[in-house]
Amino acid sequence: MRRWSILIAAAAAIAGITGCAGTSEPLESDSDSTSAASNPSSGDDYVLRVNELCRALVADSIAVRGGAELSLESYLDLKSERVRLRTAFDDAVESIPVAETEQDAADLFDAYRAWSDDAEAKIAAAAETGDTATFEAAVDEYGEAVAATTWKQDLAAVGISCPAR
Repeated sequence: MRRWSILIAAAAAIAGITGCAGTSEPLESDSDSTSAASNPSSGDDYVLRVNELCRALVADSIAVRGGAELSLESYLDLKSERVRLRTAFDDAVESIPVAETEQDAADLFDAYRAWSDDAEAKIAAAAETGDTATFEAAVDEYGEAVAATTWKQDLAAVGISCPAR
């Protein structure tokens, strides 16, 4: 159980679950100027729509998990629901038109999603073994990888916060 808590904490750390995640509040900007997330006329429709989808994914993920800690067994039991949510999310993101001014943000988010998919695949493969120690080792490895990345900062720099992805 402790390792799953580490996974959840690591995911929260990289994605910024604290504060505005899961709410309709705009993202805060580190600058004195108005952030693109709170200024729809800035032309940042891709970023705004991605953040809306991310907030919805947080709520949906919590509803599926029910707020309880996940064991190996519950991780496996919820697999089809997690896959359904992630697929629907990715399909929705892919349908968002990307303006030239937002191409860098879209490319970065695509790279992050690919990294996230790879990490999830490693955990899922470990879970499929049915061995708790193997699963927990994969979760630990993910937590270490999250701690070593700059995804949260990189995504925040383009205005994206996506804690559930």
